[in-house]
This record gives sequence, C-alpha cells and structure tokens, in this order.
Amino acid sequence: MEKEYDVVVVGAGPAGLSAAIAAAESGGRILILDNNPQAGGQIWRAGPIFPVPEMAQQKYQQIKAYPNIEFMFGAKIVAAPFVGQLLVERPHDSLNLSYRQLILCTGARELFLPFPGWTLPGVTGAGGLQALIKAGTP
Repeated sequence: MEKEYDVVVVGAGPAGLSAAIAAAESGGRILILDNNPQAGGQIWRAGPIFPVPEMAQQKYQQIKAYPNIEFMFGAKIVAAPFVGQLLVERPHDSLNLSYRQLILCTGARELFLPFPGWTLPGVTGAGGLQALIKAGTP
C-alpha cells in the first residue's frame, strides 16, 4: 500500500502537533505519525495519575479544525529507502509513505551522566522517575 502526503510530521507530542498545525495552513495533506497509541508525547500523555493538561486539549481542538491533518498511531519507520519516501510498519500491515516535506519532532531524551552509585537498585534519573510516576508507582 502506498500513501502520499505533502508533509509528514514524525512525533505527536507538543512540537509535532504544533508543527502539523503550522503546516496545515498551506492546505496540503498533512500526516502526524507516531509509534505510540495516542498523541501527547512524553509530556502530554495522560497517565493513571496525571490528566492531560489543558494546553494539550487546546492543541487537539485546534487540530480538529483542519480536515487535511491525518493521524497514524502505532506506526514505526523502518526504512527511508529514498528521499521523499518512508517504509512504515504498523501492527497489522506495512506501507510506503511518499512526502514532499519531512518534519522530525521525535522529542527529547534524558542525558544520564554516570555518578558513583548510579547502577545501584532504586537509583533513577528524572526521566525514569517520570515514567514510574505515570505508571502509578508510589
């Protein structure tokens, strides 16, 4: 299967959603692609403890105003064989995506610098702590 878009935005966090809204002003076909099951990224994804912030809800409402924005969740990019083409794998199929512009909004990653005792049980960085709290660990 092959699909064509004017702009593909990789990442459905705050930056990806904002980039898609800005790109949608052009009137072209926009795709927001993310390997997670829903939008929000690490910052705005709702967990069992914290609700999705108001700012995220406002972005979702803005996106609904653009019928030219499409979401594709649970999708992983497995190859970029040519400029303007991505091979994407989803749980039940795979497809080729063609695009004119690619915007990467893949988020941030914690830079964890080693320190004495950093490998001991129970020692975690800020990113690990955030993931534990969102998962409901007391």
